[in-house]
Amino acid sequence: MVDGGQALLERDAALARIDQCLRDAIAGAGSLLLLEGPAGIGKTRLVVAAGQHGRELGLTALSARGSELERDFAYGLVRQLFEAPLVAASPLERADLLSGAAGHAATLFGVAAGRDDIADALLDPSFAILHGLYWLCANLGRRTPLLLCIDDVHWADQASLRFLHYLGRRLQELPIAVVAATRPAGPVDGSPLLAALAADPSVEVLELAPLSQQAVAELMGLAFGTDVEPAFAAACHEVTGGVPFLVRELLRTIAEERIEPTSAACSRVAGLPRRARSRTRSCTG
Repeated sequence: MVDGGQALLERDAALARIDQCLRDAIAGAGSLLLLEGPAGIGKTRLVVAAGQHGRELGLTALSARGSELERDFAYGLVRQLFEAPLVAASPLERADLLSGAAGHAATLFGVAAGRDDIADALLDPSFAILHGLYWLCANLGRRTPLLLCIDDVHWADQASLRFLHYLGRRLQELPIAVVAATRPAGPVDGSPLLAALAADPSVEVLELAPLSQQAVAELMGLAFGTDVEPAFAAACHEVTGGVPFLVRELLRTIAEERIEPTSAACSRVAGLPRRARSRTRSCTG
């Protein structure tokens, strides 16, 4: 499979799992698939591919991305997902989407909702918004099967993480698929809510592995349009660890330095990835 003009190698199992989750959602059996791996491993490209495939299958795809600079803003990720479709909806459509308990979420988006019934009025305020967001998703999914594509969940605000945890436990009978990507929750600075989300039995966690030496050689062959000597491919795999982002940055540097992919040039490869590694802090994949 090619994504964005670049080969998406050794991700067949992940793509097949995404495809099945989307088709299950169309059939009315929702799920939350969490793609997990370190920076640069290719999570973002899979989330993008999921969105593209979902639209091809007829799902309504909504996207959001966590940000290190915005993680202190409550429900920031949730607003990214739902604000645009709510604002773009006609008054009649918006009233339908926010009907019933979904009206509790209206204040998050600065739109009006219908009156709450007596039962809804008794809900605890801290629970009411979660309950309202769940029913907003259900109302959206009732119109067409729904796909939520969420990248960089490790930078999500805590309120949005709480909503994902709440939603994930209630998807089984809804036409809603959630494909989310995250770095593993660290033992010291990781979010307890993120760790709880990944550990929940209702959430499927798919850990992404680095590329093999063969895949690195294939990417190099595609980039250079020529055969790559095995020793050179092995050297490139060793210095990048098979991390796709680092491989692509290394290929760019090799091209800039006009290095031929031969065994004689192996010694020149060792110092090249340093620039790429310095950029992984801002890498989202």
